[in-house]
Parts: sequence; structure tokens; C-alpha cells
Amino acid sequence: MNELYNFELYNFDAYDIPQWIAESLEAWGRRARPTGGFLRAVLENDLFAAYGRADPTSRAAMHEIVKAIYNQMPTGSHGSRRIVQTWTGTD
Repeated sequence: MNELYNFELYNFDAYDIPQWIAESLEAWGRRARPTGGFLRAVLENDLFAAYGRADPTSRAAMHEIVKAIYNQMPTGSHGSRRIVQTWTGTD
């Protein structure tokens, strides 16, 4: 649980996103395990690359994926290419 905000990170149950996306986001957040190209582009806030790399399922869920990242991922794990390159995980 995040003591400062009193919520648990990586709780993607309220978001309509594919299970594999949720698992990949949690692995990225906890251990900085590399993601696929689509998810990396989303984490880097690169809309053009994300949209271009998305499969139909991911493209349809993009709004929910972005909400899940914003609300459930640590602040330092996403937002720009530089931030993503330096992320080391929370575990």
C-alpha cells in the first residue's frame, strides 16, 4: 500500500484492459521488466508510436490503459522517454 496516498499500486481490476497488459504493467512497475513496443510507447507518452504499434484489442482499450497507468502506476515509471529509460522498479 502506498502510505502517502492510502491506496494500493498495480490494482487494475477497475479498468477494462486486457489481462496481459495489466500483468506487463505490474512487471514493469515492480521490476522494470521490458514491455512490448506498444506499451513502451504508451509509458513514454508517445501517442503516435503507441497508436501505430497497437493491435486492435490494445487500440480499443487505449483510453482505459492510459487511465490505469495514470491512477495505478508510480509517478516515476512513466511520462517521457527519459523517465522510462531510468526507471528501476519498486521492488
